[in-house]
Amino acid sequence: EFGRKWIKRIEQDADGAVQSINDVPWSGTQIMDMAFGPDGALYVLDYGLAWFGGDENSALYRIENATGGRSPIAEASAN
Repeated sequence: EFGRKWIKRIEQDADGAVQSINDVPWSGTQIMDMAFGPDGALYVLDYGLAWFGGDENSALYRIENATGGRSPIAEASAN
């Protein structure tokens, strides 16, 4: 939710009725958009805190599921 700094997961049944709404752990700032890519990863666009200028909190995150019972390991890169 842009401005509220949270993400919610909505679970539905086969008919589309809402079964539950749960928080997703998130420490980002102003989430603008999210979409699953063709690789299955969740991409999250974070606006940051500065209006119309970008700042150190502005980012595009790629989140993927750790499989095989492994705990996820954070990795970061920049160029």
